[in-house]
Amino acid sequence: MVNMKRISYAEEHFLTTDAIASRVFDLATRLGQSGDAGAVEILAVDSDNRLRTVQLLLGPASQLVVASADEINTTIDDAAVVDELDRLLADARPPRERTDTRAVVEAGDEEPRLDMDY
Repeated sequence: MVNMKRISYAEEHFLTTDAIASRVFDLATRLGQSGDAGAVEILAVDSDNRLRTVQLLLGPASQLVVASADEINTTIDDAAVVDELDRLLADARPPRERTDTRAVVEAGDEEPRLDMDY
């Protein structure tokens, strides 16, 4: 018996290991915060209890739900997938810092100009 998580994505639902699910969620969060997107491929169990390869597109608009699920009698060898997700997480850019855009008036300026200090 393996502890599993249910991932709901684009009206599809599937089960995967806790390790895979937590990394997918972390990667989706990181990509969303940084305004980036990326594709991942994971192993999951479908509603017919068959092992499948699932491709997910993750990014700022992703609507991903991860929930606890009952244990199942299927084994998922997740080591390679977990390693790849760890690599993607390490490579993902940190969230962008927000900068204030404010009007700056300098001596001699007739009108304020926007300071777009990115």
